[in-house]
Amino acid sequence: MLISGSLILLLMGLLYGWSIIALPLEREFAWTRDKTSLIFVAVMVFFTSGVLAGGPVSKRFSPGVCIRISGFLIFAGFVLASRVDSVWGMCLSYGFLCGLGIGITYNVVLTATLFWFPGKTGLASGFLLGGFGLGSFALGPAVSALINSSMGWRRGFLIIGAVFLVLVFVESFIICKPKEGEIEQESHDSGEGGKNPVERNSSPGEMLGSPFFRRMYLWGTVLSSCTVGILGIGALFASDMGAGYTLAAVMSGFLSIGNGGGRIAFGLVYDRFGRKFSMRTGALFFLSGVTLLIISHFTANLLLVGLGYFFAGLCCGALPPIYSCTCRKYFGPRYFSWNIGLFNSTNIPAVLIGNFAAGILRSKTGSYLPVFGVMAIFSILAFGIEFAMGKAEKNIPGSGSC
Repeated sequence: MLISGSLILLLMGLLYGWSIIALPLEREFAWTRDKTSLIFVAVMVFFTSGVLAGGPVSKRFSPGVCIRISGFLIFAGFVLASRVDSVWGMCLSYGFLCGLGIGITYNVVLTATLFWFPGKTGLASGFLLGGFGLGSFALGPAVSALINSSMGWRRGFLIIGAVFLVLVFVESFIICKPKEGEIEQESHDSGEGGKNPVERNSSPGEMLGSPFFRRMYLWGTVLSSCTVGILGIGALFASDMGAGYTLAAVMSGFLSIGNGGGRIAFGLVYDRFGRKFSMRTGALFFLSGVTLLIISHFTANLLLVGLGYFFAGLCCGALPPIYSCTCRKYFGPRYFSWNIGLFNSTNIPAVLIGNFAAGILRSKTGSYLPVFGVMAIFSILAFGIEFAMGKAEKNIPGSGSC
């Protein structure tokens, strides 16, 4: 179950490979960076909408049916995207259909699979989300070679859509929720030396009313603005630094390696050391990464670009397991498929700040240096928000030492 879920999310992780796909579009249509950024905004907004929709959809249909529906949405998105020649057409085809399908799959696979690992939420979510984070690294070079070949990106989109449809359809027959009594009851040991904070199952409304969640949401929005911005830049900054299409995809791969590895590592870190350590370490990794990217701007050193992407990617990977573990441990498993969508909705304001606004700033200044400077300030701000969460955490029943 864990392997199948990870493989599906590996495919879905191509979502983060947008910077690779954007290069041939910029070349053919002479689109500026703010225009291609707008398409990524659409992808992330509808991805988040799909994660939110995964809650009610999974209540009506089995995980397999939900995944198959999503597979058809993604296929249709690539097919329609292969026929358009405008930014808005790409937003509605690739952005809306692919983003929505990936978001629903993300929610359904994560929710169904975690039911099998009630006592190892961090470990299981780390492996699942690790697959999602490694998607652009595993698929990026092949996708880049395909869409930049003599075949062209339009035919490449058709092939990618068909491959997605077949593989997702096959895997959809494996993913399912456990039957009653098929797994052991959830342990009350949080794995952090304290009591498991799950003493109630908070509905979405109750969670939204929690000061702890609101501060967590603010922290996630601030840091997600940085991570989503870096994911959208990816191969584009490396290309600005003089890397060719293939090398730019490889540089973007360092970001994906950090993203995928961070998801696995922080799932384990959360189980062992808890929320505070995980959140502070994630912010520190991003600050280190963006500092290296600033230095690389002045030195034109592609090695520093790769290292900067790797450290920033570790923070990108830290956020999803922190979200899923915090959501389940503090607000319970009953409404997890609904509540996790609310946690992930930080992507909507984040993509507007971190990608669309960053694209405009890059187009106006001709450089990513101001963008990196704002990201460094945001990552420092995240530390302050996390420290302010301690008082609100104490008001959650059984919060223990998390």
